Amino acid sequence: MGTNILVSIGNEFFNNPKTIIMTSKEIAETTMHNALSKFLDENATVYANDKAFTATVALYKSRLNTESGFGPLLAVDNTTYSIEKSKLKTQMATDAAHLAGFAYVALNLAGNTKEAAQLNIRISDYLHLTDIEAQDLSQTNLNLMQQQVAVISPDYVTAADLTNLGNTITAFANAKGTSESINEGTPAQRAAFKTAIANTNAVIDDMRLLVRKYAVSNKLFHDQLLNQATVINVNIHHTSLSAVITAKVDGSKIANAAGTLSNSKKTGSSDANGNLLLEEIVSGDGIVLTVTASGYKTFTQTLKINRGRDNHVEVAMEKI
Repeated sequence: MGTNILVSIGNEFFNNPKTIIMTSKEIAETTMHNALSKFLDENATVYANDKAFTATVALYKSRLNTESGFGPLLAVDNTTYSIEKSKLKTQMATDAAHLAGFAYVALNLAGNTKEAAQLNIRISDYLHLTDIEAQDLSQTNLNLMQQQVAVISPDYVTAADLTNLGNTITAFANAKGTSESINEGTPAQRAAFKTAIANTNAVIDDMRLLVRKYAVSNKLFHDQLLNQATVINVNIHHTSLSAVITAKVDGSKIANAAGTLSNSKKTGSSDANGNLLLEEIVSGDGIVLTVTASGYKTFTQTLKINRGRDNHVEVAMEKI
């Protein structure tokens, strides 16, 4: 659950070293869709003789199949990209976040709120990090849970759970290649995937109405389906860089200045007020910001990009 779906797009996929990624909101939606599908399979006997509900489930499966086939259709080009590394990162993120969530509940019940607050319980907290940062965060959470193992009941997290997480972290660390990639999707591809998501959600809306007939006769099924058909709230603080581009001589704002970072293919252009914004960037030290504008000397500055916040810099450019 919460994975970066890998999709082959006809022969194009095989002719180019490309894979597929999705945003954290889409991860949450597709995670819910797949979990609901599993729930419907597990409870098929409940509605087996209900023709209306069965037909809706069949339509849902069809829409979900289309959605999964499209994927987010965000092609990425990275010759070092490793599917195995990506799968292991997703597994590591999922295991670490789930166990941290269980431990979070146990620690809070025991009054250890300070320790609980240090745990990262959202899958996307890991997936939006670089490989080394995701690995370090997973290991930090594992270490904290191991330190608190005497407080955390095996009813929440077992020693075997922690051992398995440790093995997954080790496997991820030893896997060759990288799970990191650069988004190069087109607006048409984004629109196709968003439409597929919307079509799946439309059938879920119908299902929510039809399940009302089970509110009394099978309240457990009714309540569980409504719970499964709810998207978990995604609250991610993306890393970004904002800059104000001005002329050094008089402080006037420079429009259409192009900004790039040394560790990313993402680019941005300043608006009429000289504002430049690069979103969902990778954090780290020694990252070089390069800004170019017609009639001005190229500007460069080495930055430290802090994760999970907006990093701001003032850029004053010299005329040629």
